[in-house]
Amino acid sequence: MAARTELASPAAPDCGPARLEVAIELSKKSWLVAVQSPFSGKASLHSVASGDAAALLDVLE
Repeated sequence: MAARTELASPAAPDCGPARLEVAIELSKKSWLVAVQSPFSGKASLHSVASGDAAALLDVLE
């Protein structure tokens, strides 16, 4: 099941909304987080300890 959240706040006054695409693979040991911004052609991968919500938020910031 995939959840999608879209925010309508523009990145700058002269352009449309910015979109950050995130995929999270969950396991008991760790979470693999893939993040892609509209400014990058390639997704960046990050490993986070399972259940570490603070680290997940740090990756998303």
